[in-house]
Amino acid sequence: MVFIGLLLVSALSYSQTIKSSVDTTSIRIGEKLLYTLSVEVDSNLVVLFPEGQTFVPLEMISKSKTDTLRKQALFELITTYGLTQFDSGVYAIPRQPVQIGDEIKFSDSLLVRVNPVVIDTTKQGLYDIKPFIEVPKSRNLRWLWYVLGIIFIGAAIFWVILFIKQRKKNDNPHEQLEPFERAKQSLLSIAEASAEDHDGIKKYYSHLTFVLKSYLESKVYDHALESTTEELVGRLRLIRDGGHLHISDAVLDNITRVLQRSDLVKFAKSLPEKELLKMDWQTFDIALTQINDGIPEPTEEELARDLAYQQEKLRLEKLRQRKILLIATGSLPFLAFIVFAIWNGPKYAWDTVTFDKNKRLLETQYWITSEYGAPGMTVSTPLVLYRTSNPNDLEVIEGQKTSVFKMTDTDMPMIELKSTQIVDSTKALVDIPIKLDAQFKQWESLGVENIFEKRETITTPLGAQGYKVYGSAQWDNGEKVGFNLIYFTSENKALQELILVWPENDNYAVEMINRIVESIELIKKEE
Repeated sequence: MVFIGLLLVSALSYSQTIKSSVDTTSIRIGEKLLYTLSVEVDSNLVVLFPEGQTFVPLEMISKSKTDTLRKQALFELITTYGLTQFDSGVYAIPRQPVQIGDEIKFSDSLLVRVNPVVIDTTKQGLYDIKPFIEVPKSRNLRWLWYVLGIIFIGAAIFWVILFIKQRKKNDNPHEQLEPFERAKQSLLSIAEASAEDHDGIKKYYSHLTFVLKSYLESKVYDHALESTTEELVGRLRLIRDGGHLHISDAVLDNITRVLQRSDLVKFAKSLPEKELLKMDWQTFDIALTQINDGIPEPTEEELARDLAYQQEKLRLEKLRQRKILLIATGSLPFLAFIVFAIWNGPKYAWDTVTFDKNKRLLETQYWITSEYGAPGMTVSTPLVLYRTSNPNDLEVIEGQKTSVFKMTDTDMPMIELKSTQIVDSTKALVDIPIKLDAQFKQWESLGVENIFEKRETITTPLGAQGYKVYGSAQWDNGEKVGFNLIYFTSENKALQELILVWPENDNYAVEMINRIVESIELIKKEE
């Protein structure tokens, strides 16, 4: 039994062998290095090779598919990574974690030398370093193109509808005729219509009276269409007595009789004989001719006044169309905003059109991931953190040097990173509580009040241990803010501090800070 147990242990240890190798141990700056991981396992075990940038300080630039080789009862799984480095020196490829079933095994670390590119300065000229170039800030204005597109489409639709209406009006020959000719033509179309039942007779008289009233409104009395029979006939008598219309009493009596019969048909459901319908048509036909002949020729003064009236009418019509166009065009951006607000929410829409600063920072298309201090802390921010002083000018104060990096384009949220190097350990030690108390005292000296804080330890995705202090405070301007103070130490020789302060009621700032915190990683210095 003991022998069988030893065999099982031996088999298990053999079935989980991890090998690491490189194609060369010496490369030039930027040259590709092939790093191979191979694992021999039983066929029933799941193997997960490392993903992402786990080869720091080297950078992974490619990864091959996993090859599988069968070796009797075992399988050998092989994956090759492409690595590179852009600084010369000797680097250790860290041990790589490989998950085999429920257990994680580590490969051996390997040393690689990165050689500089030798330049013959007698043949290659030397030049000064280029100065910094200001790059214009990128703004995500995609929404503006959508709004402009909606405005353009709406304006195009409006003009097409207006053009079609105008063309229909111009293409209708009936509308181009003089009022008398138009009335005569309308009467001819009524004469050809059939009127068999009450509805047909009612429609017949409605059209008949409309033709007469339309003519009278355009040539004699401008309120004829809206007048009753008594009002219209009374107005015609007054116009005749005033000398502006030459017609006889018989014509007025005939018109009155037909209009009254029309009222009986429409309101009392009267049914005249067909011969009477024809007689009434003939009465209106004759009356139209007599009224047209009875209208006196206009004087030159009246012609001039009518021309001025027509010109004013045309001007007012153009002004009306221009107002409609301006109102339609002006309402399109508002309608576009309403649609955008319904789709994305009113606050988001308003912050978009007012170019909210924190919203634009959060939605910056390309966040900047950079390394700060030594050993390096990598963090992603919407804008680059600028060093506030020249590293060569740093003074040693109480045995330590501190570099400060800030996002200078905005005061709130405040993003600041401090990298402290211990130069003289006899005068200074890495003491996070002391640093924390100094930070709070500095804030209080600036007028910050009501500081409430909590503390906890944190672990980055690559396993770096850190210390986090978070809470809320009342800033010097009275605004309530949240804050994160994150600390990483390195063998009591260096301290990395990340200070984040943001308005508590600003959702964009909160989301921005969360994204920054999730991106933090500490690069451990290799011995």
